[in-house]
Amino acid sequence: MTSDQKTRILIGTLVAAIVVLSAYAVFGGRGVTGGTPSSNAQVASAEGSTAPESEPGAPVLRIDTDNPVAVQSGGHQAFVSSDADLSYKWAIVGGTFEWTNEGPSVVWQAGTGTEAVLTCTGTGADGRTSTATLRVALRPPSAITRFEAVPPVITAGKSARIFWTVSNAEKLVLEPGSQDLGKSLASSVEVKPGETTVYTLKATDSLGVATSQDVKIKVVPAPELLGLRGELVPGSPNACVVVAEFKGGKAELKQGGQVVASSETSPLRFPASNLGSGTSFLVTVTNEAGSYVSNTLTFSPGK
Repeated sequence: MTSDQKTRILIGTLVAAIVVLSAYAVFGGRGVTGGTPSSNAQVASAEGSTAPESEPGAPVLRIDTDNPVAVQSGGHQAFVSSDADLSYKWAIVGGTFEWTNEGPSVVWQAGTGTEAVLTCTGTGADGRTSTATLRVALRPPSAITRFEAVPPVITAGKSARIFWTVSNAEKLVLEPGSQDLGKSLASSVEVKPGETTVYTLKATDSLGVATSQDVKIKVVPAPELLGLRGELVPGSPNACVVVAEFKGGKAELKQGGQVVASSETSPLRFPASNLGSGTSFLVTVTNEAGSYVSNTLTFSPGK
């Protein structure tokens, strides 16, 4: 081999080496294969999905939807946008789709966990694909676990106390009167309605979703005993008819501690016989709230 031949071989080897090094610099050490490149999956922030570093020519996707949302809430619409004309297919973890899972927009419902994950894959006419993922925080809605009035029935002029226990509420309002209870998740308030009233507690969570419950306080009139007398029976000195006139409740007549008559309408009339001097009758009028009035009638023969 001559010196000229050796020189030509050395030059050829150097040129080949330069070509290989240039290719490595351009492709970053990746092998070049046939087919269509695919983009890496996109992980979105709470504000919305963001475009990843796609391979050259891959479409770029972005998902937008409500975020955060209430647990088990529905009707949330999600949209995907892209810089290319693509067909779209969706998947979800931690929720369900209310209709289809294909197209540039879907309607979804949240599940019961702490987050829902929406994934959308876009495919171009050339088969090139890209995937975007959005994580949506799920917030528990406000819940009213106790709302009651004690007592539920009151006598006119009396008061009752309303108790409540609420979770995950940012605002509590009691109606009527639009009374702002702040964030009192477990407490009570005294009320004094002048007539039968329905009270409504409205709890609103951090997302503005409200829930409410009603409780009724019934107001009844005070019981009154208008009159109590014994009407003697002619020709029967040891008998009489006990008459009690009343309103605002139910009347009950006792003789010797035993109930002998009762009535919800006035007057109450009870024929009594074989009475001895000093026999007494106790009449009590009690309303639905438990308030009562009473009086005693003592029998005296011949009077």
